[in-house]
Amino acid sequence: MNKKNKLSITHCIIAKNEEKSIINCLNSTKNLISEVVIIEDDNSRDNTVKLVREFCYNNNLPLIHEIYKFNNFGEQRNRAIKLATKKWILVIDPDEEFECSYEVIKDRIENYPDVMVWGQPRKCWMDLAKTIEDPQTVGLDDFQHRLFRNRDDIRYVNKVHEYLTYPPKKVYGWMINHFQFVYRTHAELHNKQMLYQTLLDIEGKT
Repeated sequence: MNKKNKLSITHCIIAKNEEKSIINCLNSTKNLISEVVIIEDDNSRDNTVKLVREFCYNNNLPLIHEIYKFNNFGEQRNRAIKLATKKWILVIDPDEEFECSYEVIKDRIENYPDVMVWGQPRKCWMDLAKTIEDPQTVGLDDFQHRLFRNRDDIRYVNKVHEYLTYPPKKVYGWMINHFQFVYRTHAELHNKQMLYQTLLDIEGKT
């Protein structure tokens, strides 16, 4: 698919040490998007951004990259979407992969002018082959709002377990596959849970 057929979608990413999974993530969206924005945690120490730069260069995708001190997830996500220049924003995290065809996305963003936000179910997996579901989430897939218009009145709230605020009209459609248990060690997962709890504690005090 050449550049002229790319849709007016920016893939917004927040990242810290995601070199194990970032290319699979980008491969799942590359035929849909025409821009990548990545907000890098200032404590990130691996080759995530180097890999993203190479990927964007090889796939003729403009890249906007900025580094910020991490305070919370909602703030980082809003920093990313404020930098987006395309009409639509797609938020797929580095340990996720997006499942939907170009034709379906093109139809949804071009033929439903009243829809501000499209929603997607998300399934969590314990393996990349998608044969073993996370035992804590079997049958309990969560629901995410990840494709939305680039508007000032659509933003994230909360420091952790952040969610999108948006005008009322929305429709759901496609699958996001989540692989956080595949790419992270037990220690990394524990540290992430501790970070979540710290942010929840801060949120409760504000």
